[in-house]
Amino acid sequence: MLIMPFHPTQKEPMNAYAYPVPGTEPDSYAQYSFMMTPFKLPNGVTIEIPSGVGTGKGSMVYLDFHPATWRQRIKNTGGIAPGTGPGEVLFTRWSTATACNAGWRATTRSQVTSRWTISRSFTPSWPPTYTVPIGASHRFAPIIGDSNG
Repeated sequence: MLIMPFHPTQKEPMNAYAYPVPGTEPDSYAQYSFMMTPFKLPNGVTIEIPSGVGTGKGSMVYLDFHPATWRQRIKNTGGIAPGTGPGEVLFTRWSTATACNAGWRATTRSQVTSRWTISRSFTPSWPPTYTVPIGASHRFAPIIGDSNG
């Protein structure tokens, strides 16, 4: 994992991101999970279509974050809204990056920003008998008492 400073722009003055190194995206997704890509239909409706399948191998991750961005927001708003302190934002992105690094990524469309975000509450639907322990030395561990474990 490589933490790099987030550089604000006029269009996006504050944010933080965690994303896999380009070319390793399938490895960042959970094994057998679909990588979904937005596709715009001729009538203007956007749907999500599968564009690949995750390998679950894990990948190198970049994390774009800078605490000054969030400290300035606190100064501008006169307080810290829940979840917007610099430490909370870094912790959230670190968790996201860890999921990519472990090969346990699932994507959902954010209703607030319309950007793809990474869900940490993902449980692979196939194989259905597996869980993903974060920080474990192995990728998947069978559930105890499972007929396949």
